[in-house]
Amino acid sequence: EEYLRFDSDVGEFRAVNELGRLDAEYWNSRKELLDNRRAAV
Repeated sequence: EEYLRFDSDVGEFRAVNELGRLDAEYWNSRKELLDNRRAAV
């Protein structure tokens, strides 16, 4: 089941449900990861 996805329009990970909320906060706090992900889209 999907609980987290990368929203390329916003440039951040978004929780699909409550299970993904903490993961989204963690991944969004990692600036170098977000920069790499944005460059790949």
